[in-house]
Amino acid sequence: MKKIFLFFTLVSFLLKVEATVNVSERLQNISAEDQKKICYFFEKLIKQYGFGYTLFGEKPVSMLYWLAIPEYDRKRPYFSVDEDFVEAYKTWKKHQGKFSSEKYFFEERSLVVGKEYVDLILINKSEFYKKIFLHSDLFPDHYDEKAFINNEKVELFSKEDVGGYHLRMGVLLGYGEGNASEFAKRTINDPKESPDWVVFKDLIRTKKNKNTPNPPVFRANPHTQETQKLIENYSQTQEKLEDILNNENFLQIVLEEYCSAAAD
Repeated sequence: MKKIFLFFTLVSFLLKVEATVNVSERLQNISAEDQKKICYFFEKLIKQYGFGYTLFGEKPVSMLYWLAIPEYDRKRPYFSVDEDFVEAYKTWKKHQGKFSSEKYFFEERSLVVGKEYVDLILINKSEFYKKIFLHSDLFPDHYDEKAFINNEKVELFSKEDVGGYHLRMGVLLGYGEGNASEFAKRTINDPKESPDWVVFKDLIRTKKNKNTPNPPVFRANPHTQETQKLIENYSQTQEKLEDILNNENFLQIVLEEYCSAAAD
């Protein structure tokens, strides 16, 4: 038994070394200017938009959308991101094929909610399927990443069905079933919200500095066991992300995780 354990430990170590070498070699084939843009892209995703909780934590899905056609008469032409981010994303797309991933599904789709948006989605496959298994009553059979990408669009659901959409989305976005369920009910019946409910990010008490990543933003009941567990989990991941953001090898660390072998 000890020999088997040592064997799998060695295999895991060798896979990690291989990922490190591969990422390092591939980065050498990307210009310094493009590396800088890709670094900026992931810094923004992790520090500002919550993607680090999916890449290095237990949040199954992270999403970010912006206007597909910029409106230059507005202060923020792309609505939710700046022009430097859009340019950096184009650079990442140019090189994304060099960095394949078994653990993560990272893709964009189109959304039309009044206007057309680019919707960027990162899925942690292991955490995604774990949530589907734990909440199997909420999801149809054979639900996978492609089903999420193609079918979970608010514009596809009637008023009667939108509650189920919000419940599934809340679970997969890492808000907890109880918090997601309450939000789903409000979208249908529009009842008054309990004064106990707060914005979740206000429950994360960490020392704020320039590299403290934003926590996920959603409404939560702070008095439930589920929410307390989420506070603990996201706080621990936030500390880990802060260390990663402060590391001079930030981009290599991020891409090594993205390219690392999926756990069995």
